Amino acid sequence: MTNSKPIEWITEIGEALGHKFARLFCLAAAIALIIVFLGMPYLIFIIVGVAFLILFFVLNLRAFVEYEFTYFAEELRVVAIYNQRRRKKKIVIQLSDMQYLVKKIEQGNETIYCCSRRDEGYTYTLACNQEGRRVNLVLQPDPAFVEEMQRRRLVR
Repeated sequence: MTNSKPIEWITEIGEALGHKFARLFCLAAAIALIIVFLGMPYLIFIIVGVAFLILFFVLNLRAFVEYEFTYFAEELRVVAIYNQRRRKKKIVIQLSDMQYLVKKIEQGNETIYCCSRRDEGYTYTLACNQEGRRVNLVLQPDPAFVEEMQRRRLVR
């Protein structure tokens, strides 16, 4: 029996401190190199400055991340949303492939984090089989999803 209406929730991650530092460093280095060497005949420094600017914009493409979860018709879909514009499908898990859901972080051969690693208060690990390999999905689920998994006896 499938669930009659979808269970949907969003987990907002934001931007990691290291990512923010790298973006600001690239921007500062680019501006400093271009300003300092603009009037000098050293073209290589201006090229390096432009390279830092390009790196800044590449890092800026994935600065802010949220994960959208949809559980419907015995299927869990996880989509990453970058800067509230671009969407990228991360994983689709069928109910038959789900092994168990446990309220802690478990490392596996392949672990996909779809939540903040700092906030462990309401963090679960969903162990599943994906194309013959074991995948652990770390997430902060909606209470309705946890209830559905308990009803299906998948919560440890």
